[in-house]
Amino acid sequence: MITAHGNKNPYQMLEGFGRRVACARKALLRLSADPLARIFTRSFDNCFEMHDGSAVVWALMHEALAGNDDLKQGIERTGSWRHWLEVYEEGQARDTRQLSLFSTSAVSA
Repeated sequence: MITAHGNKNPYQMLEGFGRRVACARKALLRLSADPLARIFTRSFDNCFEMHDGSAVVWALMHEALAGNDDLKQGIERTGSWRHWLEVYEEGQARDTRQLSLFSTSAVSA
């Protein structure tokens, strides 16, 4: 079972990031409640097309893996779970690499 790790989003977050996460979350929760909900709109797409889409995906996956089962179900219903999980895990690996690089440079300094 995959679980949420750390709370720090390792991807770059740009202005309006929180609003985009909230908009996507709202749509995914609608899809969770109603499998026929029409969430695939320009507004939904915009949540992921503002040059910080990986950060938005990471935030949503982090919440879903931390126990928000309705959000998880909404993501699964998009058919994106596997890809989004890869983005999340890559972010976790990136965060770990950054921490280890920082630790190494601090030790050698």
